[in-house]
Amino acid sequence: MASEAIGMEFIAVSPAMREVLQQVQLVRDSGVAVMVTGEPGSGKEKVARTIHHTGIRCREPFVHVDCSELPADVLGTVLFGERDEGRFELAGGGTLFLDGIDTLPLDLQQRLLEVLERATITRDGGKQIVPVRARLVAATNRALRELVEADEFRKDLFCRLNVFPIGLPSLRERREDIAKLAQHFLEHHQHERTPPVQAIEERAMAALKAYGWPQNVRELETVVLGGVLACDNDRVIRLENLPAEIRALAPASTTSRPAPLPTPQVEDDTIVPLAELERRAIAHALRVTGGNVTRAARALGIGRATMYRKLDRFKLTTS
Repeated sequence: MASEAIGMEFIAVSPAMREVLQQVQLVRDSGVAVMVTGEPGSGKEKVARTIHHTGIRCREPFVHVDCSELPADVLGTVLFGERDEGRFELAGGGTLFLDGIDTLPLDLQQRLLEVLERATITRDGGKQIVPVRARLVAATNRALRELVEADEFRKDLFCRLNVFPIGLPSLRERREDIAKLAQHFLEHHQHERTPPVQAIEERAMAALKAYGWPQNVRELETVVLGGVLACDNDRVIRLENLPAEIRALAPASTTSRPAPLPTPQVEDDTIVPLAELERRAIAHALRVTGGNVTRAARALGIGRATMYRKLDRFKLTTS
């Protein structure tokens, strides 16, 4: 897969995440149950939403239920309904995402198994049978096989849910994605300050890449947002704007300036047409930003639409 992101800005530079996206593409148009596993904060909900929003069910509802947040006596009504519709019915022909599936009580595991086997829900004391069309995506940060062996999770339900498992790597196992993710979060949160924050300096980025990220992608977004709020009016997140445990990992350096875009070099006695200088500057900006048109245009001080016109004019590509 050549692209670095599909669907909802799912960053995938590393081989591990490219494999995850290949799995998403394989299963997104099917109706089989999907089990997503990974550490807390690794992006399990993002995977579920990408499966839904890039597949044929994208125009149907996406319904999210965190099983760990609701008491058992409430969770059953929320999922299956009683006199009113439950989340299974509200999902229609879309996707029901059950996060924290490992916390589902055994009696509700039995009811969920029956729904998956019969594709129906029985409501109102058994008086009403309602067909179910939603596809199920479940997620957990625990090893369900171990819970099955400990009789804490039904083996038959595990087999039903584990038809197509997708395992997410931790952020420390996909360090190639950190810079792209950090830039993505910067662009998402940059307007939390006025004027908007524009860049992350090199030493700060090096420290972000070196950190272990025990809370994964969620923690990275929090750190970038904190950096946006803490930075000075020069609109650059610097090393001193990061938490102490991350600052300690920065390489030694005599400068804390962000890497500038160098101007095209010409010989003193050579006259270069302005159009050629402009072409070189745009080509260089694209190289520095890894082909990101939005960032390159911002660095050059021009609009995105103007940038695309100039790319067409100079026959430049972003690859």
